[in-house]
Amino acid sequence: MKKFISFLFVLCVLMMSFSTTAFAATKSQVTYPTVKNTILVGQGYTTDGVKYEVYEIKNNSSTVTPNTVVTLNVTRWVRYYDIPVGFVAPSSIYWEEDTGCGYKVTGTLYWDGFTAHFNGIDHYIELPYMGKLVGNI
Repeated sequence: MKKFISFLFVLCVLMMSFSTTAFAATKSQVTYPTVKNTILVGQGYTTDGVKYEVYEIKNNSSTVTPNTVVTLNVTRWVRYYDIPVGFVAPSSIYWEEDTGCGYKVTGTLYWDGFTAHFNGIDHYIELPYMGKLVGNI
């Protein structure tokens, strides 16, 4: 019996010595991206010749089971550079993204028509496009 109690004590000490990182679930929020918490996920030019860049706000990813349909609620910040007079930002964009795990997610993202960040120094406007991206892994 003493060996069993000793074994349990040693087992408890070992279990407590392992560390792990835990995260609390938070409400999804649209925040202005900064260099620290964003990743450039795409760039290109519109049909009007306006350069754009798309940024993702970093999230902690979780594991998924193979052969699963994945739906991601995302916000992608699109920067339009050197905007000509009369340029109208699109209210929606089709977005395709490689998740880095060997599968792609696609979908249409929508701009609310109101939220925008202007940067007069670097001459761009930044708009949040939100929606669902769906893929099959």
